[in-house]
Amino acid sequence: MKHRQPCQILAMLFLTGAVTFSLPEPSKSAGKGLFFCAQLHGKWNTFVKRKKRHMAIIEWTSNDFAESGWDNRKRCITVSDRFNQYESLLTNVKTSTVNGYPVVCVSTFKGGSCAKNQVLFTLKTGVNAQEVAKKLFEMNRYANTSTLKVTKQIFSYDTEGELNIDIYTFIDILELTIEASENEPR
Repeated sequence: MKHRQPCQILAMLFLTGAVTFSLPEPSKSAGKGLFFCAQLHGKWNTFVKRKKRHMAIIEWTSNDFAESGWDNRKRCITVSDRFNQYESLLTNVKTSTVNGYPVVCVSTFKGGSCAKNQVLFTLKTGVNAQEVAKKLFEMNRYANTSTLKVTKQIFSYDTEGELNIDIYTFIDILELTIEASENEPR
């Protein structure tokens, strides 16, 4: 076994530290919760931690709020932290309007309303929140899900006609979809 010189060890520690510090800044609660923000292929994404892998669930590409200081990085970090904050309510994600803006928010029960302090993220005025939410959580953009037998639904509508999203069902189906695509013959 070859022994390393103290200078070599210090150099390796320094380089390891340099690599660690050059990684994207994770969200504040990255170590505490299931959700975190990081870059993937140069774009900010909200990720979910799973036993087998970390999966990107939202890619932040809109610059609609950049002029007001909410660039994609800041939105990603903030929303990832909100996902952690409202972790127990993510089966009741819905579209709504808060303060005149279309939003994606959480409700304390299915079909319930959203309070100002329950907004996951705000959308640009005039945008159809239901269309945006369906595109964000659309499974077909990841892989062909036609071969999967899915018993739960990601989307439903409440009595007010607002879209409800079960984020955990989305995550479970996404993981199954990824696994199925990995096992497809090439």
